[in-house]
Amino acid sequence: MESMLLCSVRKALPEHIKPLWHVGQIVSSYLLPKTLDYAAGNGWLNLMNRYETLPCTQRAMSLATYNEDFDTMCWLIDHKQLMIEDGAIDSTLSLAAKRNHVELVTRLYPSAHACDVGFALEQAADYKAWDVVKLLYNKCHPMFAGPALCDAAKDGQYEIVELLQTVCESYYLNSAILKAAKYGQIEIVSLLLDKCQPSFIGSVIVVAVQHKHYEIVKLLCDQRPTLSVALVTNNSGTYSAVEILRLQNGPERVTEALKKAIENDFTTVIEC
Repeated sequence: MESMLLCSVRKALPEHIKPLWHVGQIVSSYLLPKTLDYAAGNGWLNLMNRYETLPCTQRAMSLATYNEDFDTMCWLIDHKQLMIEDGAIDSTLSLAAKRNHVELVTRLYPSAHACDVGFALEQAADYKAWDVVKLLYNKCHPMFAGPALCDAAKDGQYEIVELLQTVCESYYLNSAILKAAKYGQIEIVSLLLDKCQPSFIGSVIVVAVQHKHYEIVKLLCDQRPTLSVALVTNNSGTYSAVEILRLQNGPERVTEALKKAIENDFTTVIEC
């Protein structure tokens, strides 16, 4: 019975009270949850595991949340069935997503509002927490997957783009292929090309040329043989503008944009 007493209680009780074991037990029972709360607040999981059958309070979760101790939070959810307070679920989910803590995100998102799950997805993509992105991309409205798709395309995350492009609308698919073209992610461009609206290919080529990713220009021309590309240069030989010359049931049509480029001394037109 003596072993159930907290050391602090054993030391603090007056000598004439110590023989009354039940008094020490009552005091220990009162203090023990507070002690375990404090252990949770300090991340002492070894101590928490040792006294797993003993009670703690919601304050343990509050302290772990305040300290951003994700491992302790997972332990409290699994072993004590404690949950984060409703008002803190959204911010904690977002923080765990940014830190790529899949275990905590897995436990939190079912209790979160759909918009909070979507925001967590965006945060995960912003911070390159790709494991969390893979977990959440189909757990919220598709509009939240769009910005994540663009971030993944920019970063060359082929597997992530492959997942996200299945749930995103055409607007974000177009934006993502532009990002890929800008940052020279040729594999991503190739992956998204079939999803991109044909009328948008010209814009992709423009971006690729502006950032000197000519291998992407070649890829687009090779995969779209109905298009020919004119690279317009100025007298110093630097690329300044690009225009698509489409074959439209007759002679190639030079558009107003190309005419304007030529009129402004971008005099050399190179077909490729």
